Amino acid sequence: MENIYLETDEFLLCPADKPEVLKGLRLTEDLFNLLSDKETLRYLPEKHISSVQEAEQWLCTTLLNIHCGRNQTHLIISRNSRRLIGIIDIIPPLVAKEYYRLGDYPYFIEFYLRRSVTGNSLMSNLLPKVVQLLKDNGINSIAAVVHRQNSAACKVLRRSGFQKEQWFDLNQDLYSLSA
Repeated sequence: MENIYLETDEFLLCPADKPEVLKGLRLTEDLFNLLSDKETLRYLPEKHISSVQEAEQWLCTTLLNIHCGRNQTHLIISRNSRRLIGIIDIIPPLVAKEYYRLGDYPYFIEFYLRRSVTGNSLMSNLLPKVVQLLKDNGINSIAAVVHRQNSAACKVLRRSGFQKEQWFDLNQDLYSLSA
């Protein structure tokens, strides 16, 4: 699967392993700010980190996972402030199989945004473009697991063509998008 790269007037979406794009960013600090915000991660508490050192470790682990083909992490960067405002992770079927028990294993997409940029339709505008780029790369089976109380994420997925398929567990639902 090819990396995704998108550029608009407002933001840049790029792979986390592109140093030429990330040059000059305060990435570790921004990661800490994003991943330590309890409100941002209300529905993803397992992603919470508590220190800048954990942000550095997260980045190192992410880079290793990218180079091993375990996932593709993409950073959403504000063009105005040059700050990290969100993350989109694309998890391939073989990795999903390690964590989930399903009959079919699509590519999974996971996203989270800095609280200060939620509510402005950023993901509603971005996710369909990401989905189209995935389809252009031959990936037609895409899914997401979302906490059923996360109405904003559910709405973004539905606006992007995903449909709720089934309960995933006690708190989450499985949404899917197939060609």
